[in-house]
Amino acid sequence: MSRACQRCGATREGSRFCPSCGLDFWQAAAGQGESAPGEPVATTATAPTSGGGVSIGLMAVAAGVVLLLVAAGAWVLLGRTPVPRTAAETPFGRPATHPLILSFFAEARDPDAAFALHQSGEVRVTGFDEELISRVEAEGRLDADDWIATLRLADSGMPPFTGEMAVISSHVYANVDGEGWTEGERVPSAYLGPMNPFARIATVAELDYVGPETRDGVAGHVLTTDSWISDPELDDPLRRIAHVTLRESLMEIFVDDAGVPLSAFHTFRLEARTPDGEDVVMTGRTRYTFTDWGDIEPIVPPTPNPSPTS
Repeated sequence: MSRACQRCGATREGSRFCPSCGLDFWQAAAGQGESAPGEPVATTATAPTSGGGVSIGLMAVAAGVVLLLVAAGAWVLLGRTPVPRTAAETPFGRPATHPLILSFFAEARDPDAAFALHQSGEVRVTGFDEELISRVEAEGRLDADDWIATLRLADSGMPPFTGEMAVISSHVYANVDGEGWTEGERVPSAYLGPMNPFARIATVAELDYVGPETRDGVAGHVLTTDSWISDPELDDPLRRIAHVTLRESLMEIFVDDAGVPLSAFHTFRLEARTPDGEDVVMTGRTRYTFTDWGDIEPIVPPTPNPSPTS
């Protein structure tokens, strides 16, 4: 049996899924396609619309995709390198996990994590003699799977979006251009994806402790991960037209002495080549600032506009 992934060429590590692209080796061997773990089954549904004709379901998915895209990893980290894992060996000869990594993982991967955040970033796609740029700025609150945020999205191929959005118990709400809140139907969480930027850090083994640092007078510590922790479908638009040849990412996380995230910087790079030899490159970066960690009140549904009366 080949030890390389038949889709992306990455070395197989004995697991069911490819560590690089997520290909399900079992289903591929059985001739059942290239399913990735957790991949939703496509369904057909009528999307609710806001008063201005905007599809709230699609808008939520689009906003979520953009937020996740700009929350992808980093391929350059200003020359920083992780502390070598040579000290504090375990009885099995493996280096012990740094206590701050354990503390951070417990905080960041808590399914009930609640915090406020500010996010800004962009995604660039270059190829075919053009460049497309998407920019996002968001400020809001998250409480487990619920979130509410003010969003500003600008895409070189679409009209800009400014407004507020919320997802509460998988129901989508939108307030576009100050016209008032409109409630949509329930959208399956598989289509919305997690909004916690650390949700795809799977294990503590994916994190490295860099060392202590002081930023803006605040003493803390720097952790990094170079795992691909972005949305698994990030490279789908490229894969439809080209073969992905490179995926690089790195996230730098600044935490306090208890492992609580204070800020993060995350960038990524994807390279692909079409059958005609055309190179396509997607890059992205985002910055996060976190506040009020663990001190967020439950997010309640906003009050929709009353229905117009005759």
